[in-house]
Amino acid sequence: MHSEDLKEKQQTFWKLVTETEHWKLYTVETDGYITVGTAPSVVTSKKTDLINLVHLWIQSDYPKQQIHPELSAIHTSLPHFTMLDPVTYRIPDGITHSLFQDVPSYVSPLSNLSDLIKITSQSSDADMVFRSTVEIKKHCPTCVVILKQTYHPNWKITVNGKKIQTINVFPSFIGIRLEIPGTYDITFSY
Repeated sequence: MHSEDLKEKQQTFWKLVTETEHWKLYTVETDGYITVGTAPSVVTSKKTDLINLVHLWIQSDYPKQQIHPELSAIHTSLPHFTMLDPVTYRIPDGITHSLFQDVPSYVSPLSNLSDLIKITSQSSDADMVFRSTVEIKKHCPTCVVILKQTYHPNWKITVNGKKIQTINVFPSFIGIRLEIPGTYDITFSY
């Protein structure tokens, strides 16, 4: 990429570490590999129909609000909609909408997530092994713990030593649902 092109694409949150005549190295601040959020709704879709939907989500305030809808191949009792193609979706009452005319809204029932769930520790002590201790303070039916790595079914997650089912959350990260109050030791491994 030419340096002129890079200047146009450079994001405000990138921090320049070093540069040469041919390349630039940036760093980005992060809160770690593991985060918490809420998954108040489920999107049913084929992989080929998600690009526009996830792009709109990334450009929204939802990531800052820690709202990460679940991506699924099956319907659920949570509020949901189904992607019919890359630009059309259907809500449960059968009404069809254009993604660009009626951008989906993800509403979390939680007013302050940090009052309900928090990470008390996290580490990565081996390649592709991430550990975290998470505290759930009150019943939280939409709370999720997210490993900010691309979803793949070969990821194994244990909670307090027991294997647990993973979910795929926006923008295609690995997640697990935790709703019962308590302290949980979580290990993500690949």
